[in-house]
Amino acid sequence: MNNENDQTAERFLVALEGWVQELMALSQLPLANPTKLNFEDYTKFRDKKEECLSFMVIIERRIGQGGGERKERLTEQFDRLVVAIWSILMQGSFGFLTVLCERAQLPIGTQHVFEQELKTLYEAEKALEQDRYQNFLPASMVEQREKAKQILNITIEKAPKLLKMG
Repeated sequence: MNNENDQTAERFLVALEGWVQELMALSQLPLANPTKLNFEDYTKFRDKKEECLSFMVIIERRIGQGGGERKERLTEQFDRLVVAIWSILMQGSFGFLTVLCERAQLPIGTQHVFEQELKTLYEAEKALEQDRYQNFLPASMVEQREKAKQILNITIEKAPKLLKMG
C-alpha cells in the first residue's frame, strides 16, 4: 500500500506543480497590467488559490501514508511546493493591494478584496515562518515577508478607517 500511496503522491505533486505555474501567471496579472485588472482576474486568482491549498491537504495525507526514503524525497518536494504557493500568494496579494491603493476610484467589492488579501498576507506569513520551510525560502522571500509584516501592522493600526472605504 505504501508504494501505491507514494506513486499517487508523486502524480499529485506533478499536477500541483502545474497548478503552481497557473497560480504564478494569475498572481502577476495585477502589476503586469494594472489598468485592465478586473474582478474576473481576481476571482480566477482566488479560485486557483483555493484549489492549490485544498490539493495540498490531500497530497500531504498521501505522503504521510507512505514510507521510507521515498517519503523523505516526496516530503521535501511537497515542502518546496508549499513555499512556492505561499510565496506566490503573498506576491499576488501585494499586487492586488498595490493596484487597489493606486486607483482614484475603488470599484464595488473592493472592501471584500482588501480584506481577503490582508488575510492571505497573514496566512502566508504564518505558513512561511514555520521552521520546516526555512531551508526552501529564497532571500527575496525574506524581504517580502518583512513587507507583509509592515503592511499588516500599518493596516491593523488604520483598520477602522480602511474598512469603511465602501
